[in-house]
Amino acid sequence: EEEEEEEEEEEEEEEEEEEEEEEEEEEEEEEEEEEEEEEEEEEEEEVRDT
Repeated sequence: EEEEEEEEEEEEEEEEEEEEEEEEEEEEEEEEEEEEEEEEEEEEEEVRDT
């Protein structure tokens, strides 16, 4: 019985780690998108200036 509990705990930990990794990836993607948007806005402003 103890072994089963340990296995379950390990599985839960693995799942949690995977979820955390996914969240981190999503955050990175969002940051990249924001950076791209900022760059586009800067380019548009430059075009307006000329």
